[in-house]
Parts: sequence; structure tokens; C-alpha cells
Amino acid sequence: MKAIIIDDERNAITTLQDMLDQFTEINVIKTFTNPIDAVSEMTSLKPDVIFLDIEMKPYDGLEMAQLYLNEIDNVEIVFVTAYSEYAIQAFEINAVDYLLKPVSNRRLKKSIARLNQQHNINKTINHRIHIQSFGEFFLFDESNTPIKWRTKKAKELFVFLWLQQGQLISKDILVETLYPDRPYSNAQTLFYTLIYQLRKNLSNIGIEDAILLQNGSYMLNGNYDSDLDVLTQILSKHTYDRNDIIQIMKTHTAPLLDVEYYEWNISQQIKIADQVHEVLESYLESVYKKGIVDPIVTDIIEYLFKIDPYNEAVFLMGKHYYDQTRQTDLYYALVKRYTTTLREDLGITSI
Repeated sequence: MKAIIIDDERNAITTLQDMLDQFTEINVIKTFTNPIDAVSEMTSLKPDVIFLDIEMKPYDGLEMAQLYLNEIDNVEIVFVTAYSEYAIQAFEINAVDYLLKPVSNRRLKKSIARLNQQHNINKTINHRIHIQSFGEFFLFDESNTPIKWRTKKAKELFVFLWLQQGQLISKDILVETLYPDRPYSNAQTLFYTLIYQLRKNLSNIGIEDAILLQNGSYMLNGNYDSDLDVLTQILSKHTYDRNDIIQIMKTHTAPLLDVEYYEWNISQQIKIADQVHEVLESYLESVYKKGIVDPIVTDIIEYLFKIDPYNEAVFLMGKHYYDQTRQTDLYYALVKRYTTTLREDLGITSI
């Protein structure tokens, strides 16, 4: 397992690294005394585990752990600290272990055993069948390879059934949805062929009995991890923290099924985009009212302008926020960008 150590005390790093070198399954690839420096390198290093101090003034190791978890998937956190009072918070963010300094060899050995167990679980999870639905739709097999559909209609049938979330859908609705311009008798024949093709497609990647038939209605069988599930879970919350906002922008990278653009999906596509837009605007407004400097504001503005480059509400909030927090360069860059867009696209020369 690739490991990095983050501690503001160089001696503590050296001591822990010497101890970890005794374990053949651990390879310390880099160390940091400044936790912020680690953020920019996290995606390139792709560690399996981070050994992280908590008290690194002015930085909070618990907050930094959340940042790292947002930057890279399936990384494990082991806190190594001289303070016992943070244990509950540490395990609330799913840390694998919490080691108290000075760390004994016996205690470290137990921690490595836990890491090995979790690492094996992560490898299994990484090879599960999963779905990407924002932007272009992909169904990945257990080797993380996108499956090749026998026909475009087979893909569309799978997507339609998957979005019904385990609900039985009548044959007539499926036929009318997939073949709206065909005579019913002809469309019905094509539909039966389509069911055969899709079952064959899914059987080839190990999914047997993928489509269930009950009283003339069809349902997709099986569990599929998806980016839509991740986003839906976050959007179901009543309040959103900074990490939720980061995850929303990382997940909703494009509209649902944007490349396929099925007519029957347009209303759901718009509904999800509107929800995302509303949550981000609301969070942007809350940061603006607090008047605190937070780099995420620029990310939110960029994201929202990518969706709607003419959004006056976002422009005004961003403009006032940068003015209020005295971020002059960002203020003028935003004004220039917005006025240029209005002038070049809409012919508006004054705002």
C-alpha cells in the first residue's frame, strides 16, 4: 500500500517512517510537514493510506482529512496524535485507526492489519459493476471496462429500466417509449428482440436474470453503484456543508444523460440540474453573507457560469463578495468576464 505521512514535526515523521519501513506491505512514498502542500499532490500521488497528525496549528487535521477524502477515492486515514480527545470525531469521518503517540510496534502492527483488511475490501468495491450517468452513460464491468452495447436501443432500454429504481414497467409503456413512431405490432416485435439482446449483453458480464418479467411488466434486477445515487443522497439533506458542495460539483459534471439526450429523460435532467443550481446558489449566498474568504466561492462561480453564463444573480453575489473580502484581482476578472460575455453574445454594452 502506498502511504504518505503528514505531521508538522519532522522528528515525528522520521520516527513513524522508520517503524513503517518494517512492514513490507507499506511503502511510504512521500512525507509533508505542511498539510496544505499535500492537497495539490493528492491526486497525482494517489496514496492508499494517509498517516495524519491532528494538532498542526493553524491547521486542523480532522478538517484536512475531509479535504483529502474529497480529493481521492478509497484513501484510508490513520490519525497519529498525542491527544486522545479527538477519537470520536476521527471515527465519525471513518478513520481506519487512531494511534496515540508514542506509537508502540505492537499497536502499529494491529493498525496495519486493519489497513490490509480494508484495502482488500476497497479492491473488491473498485471492481463492482457501476454506472456513470452524468455526461455520457457508461456501464462498467468488474474490471472497470465500459461494456459494448449490442445496439443503441439495448442501451436505451437498460437506462430507462435502471432509472425506474426497481419498479415494474408495463410492456406497452416500454414499447411506446422506445418506438414512438412505429406501428405497435412492428414495435412489439422489435421490443422482444431488444429484451433478448439486453439479456445477452448483461449475461456476458456475469449478470444473470438481469430483467425480470411479471404479469406483462418488466423490471431491471440487480444492484448498481452509480454517480446518480451519490448525488441523490447528498441532495436529500436539509443542510449542506463545504464537503457536500465539493462533492456535488465533482459528481454533477454535466447534465444527466447529456450525450444520449433521450426525450423521455429531459424533465428529470432539468429537475436535477435545477436542484444542483439551487443548492450551490444558496451556499454561495451564505458564504457571501458571512463575508469570509473561501476559495470554494471561485469554484462555485465557475461552475454556475458554465451552466448559465448570463446569470445576473451569481454575478452580483460574486462581485459583492470579492469587493467585500477585498479580493481585487478576482473582482475585476469577474466583471470583465461577465461584461465581455454579455457584449459578445447578446450585444449588451452596459449593466
